[in-house]
Amino acid sequence: VTTAQIGVPFSYNPLPFDADGDSLSWYLDIPWSDCLSPCAGYYLPSAINNDFFKIDSTTGQITWTPAMIGNWNSTVMIDEYRNGVKIGYVRRDMQIIVLDSASFGTGSSPKVYINNVSLPNQQAINFTINANLPFNLATKVQDQDNNDLKITIAGEPLIVSNPAITNIVNGTTIATATFAWTPNSTHVRENSYLSTIRVYEKNPSSVYIKVSDITLGLKVVESPLSVGSNTNVKNSITAVPNPTRDMVSVTLETQSSGNANLQVFDITGKLIVNDLIKLQTGLNGYLLNTNNWANGLYTIKANGQTTRLLVQH
Repeated sequence: VTTAQIGVPFSYNPLPFDADGDSLSWYLDIPWSDCLSPCAGYYLPSAINNDFFKIDSTTGQITWTPAMIGNWNSTVMIDEYRNGVKIGYVRRDMQIIVLDSASFGTGSSPKVYINNVSLPNQQAINFTINANLPFNLATKVQDQDNNDLKITIAGEPLIVSNPAITNIVNGTTIATATFAWTPNSTHVRENSYLSTIRVYEKNPSSVYIKVSDITLGLKVVESPLSVGSNTNVKNSITAVPNPTRDMVSVTLETQSSGNANLQVFDITGKLIVNDLIKLQTGLNGYLLNTNNWANGLYTIKANGQTTRLLVQH
């Protein structure tokens, strides 16, 4: 059972994964009142702002903005495919309790930053990373109401062989978390590894309430490196998706740790982004919100490397 608030964008990812690496497809179904008996008169949870209750068939992230107080139920279906043939499925029923936002008394929602980029709730971010190279993400949550904050990170990268390592520091006003993973060649596959970064908030008289649920997708690809070796680490920069509409993931590969400036120039040469970033040896992921950028071609520069990005809304 999880909670949501009226008028506050909600997201949640149940995060099933397949140990054999088979393809998974997600969709919503009608709950059963009995074995094989769909509930009569069932309808999806009530929504506002046209943000209807829905699920991403690739990532499994559920998003929705609740409109009414109540206990809402839904069923998530996960179909399993191997070589294009359906070989199994799982049903999961969920109950979501929607309460009045005022009853939480937590004030303004905290801001979530991943590698210094502010992220809205309901966000799914994806990176392509190389086997045998370390990948790093840093999360910071800040609350202007000085409430207590808590971060949790869950997902397949934390339970595979050679798992990702996290370091979480919860606190009042600010909470931080780091995510570091060096996948090896056995992790290379077509499907992304999914994780969630969940943020909870509470004031002194309340309980922790989940306010943010960000899905992180990591696709591991082959690398020329041998296991445990960084001798072939180079300086490089890539941006995906390209073209993009509202968000782009920038991956920086670097030979050494240190600080650098991440800069973006428009087609006229005007500087529109100039962020100081911290680099770790290996792969580093950064996010740029392009929602307010004009359509056109942009140049991204960092650590002596350059790439081009096309924005099309």
